[in-house]
Amino acid sequence: MCATRRNNTFNQVVFMPHIVLEHSSSVENIVIENSFKKGLFDTILSNSDAKSSSVRCRFLKYENYYYPFARDFIHVTVKMLPGRSKAQLLIVSESIMSYIKHSVLSFDSSININCSSEIIEIDRDTYVKWSN
Repeated sequence: MCATRRNNTFNQVVFMPHIVLEHSSSVENIVIENSFKKGLFDTILSNSDAKSSSVRCRFLKYENYYYPFARDFIHVTVKMLPGRSKAQLLIVSESIMSYIKHSVLSFDSSININCSSEIIEIDRDTYVKWSN
C-alpha cells in the first residue's frame, strides 16, 4: 500500500524507511554480499516499526571521494516519515551502526574505515509516492 494524500492529510500512515548506503569502492566486496544487505534490512525491521514490504534499500558506490584520515567509508542515511521520538530514531541509528561495525570487522579487522549513520525525517507536505 502507499500513502495517498487527500485534503492535506494521509489516508494511511506507512512507516516506510528508505535506506541509502553510500560506500567507497574499496569496501564494495563487503556491501555487495547478499548476507550483508539482508542483515541491514533485518536490522532496520527489528529496531523500528517498519513493515518489510515498505523498506527500500539502495547502495551507492563512490569512486571519487576525499577522506584524509580514512581509506574507506560507509554512510547510511535512513529517510522516514515523522512520528517517532528522538529516542526511537537513535535506537534505529545505533543499531545500524552496531550492525555495520560488526560486519566490517568480521570481514577485515584491520580495515581503516569511517562509518556513520543518520536519520532524516521526510516532510509529509512534499513527499509524494505512486506505485502500482
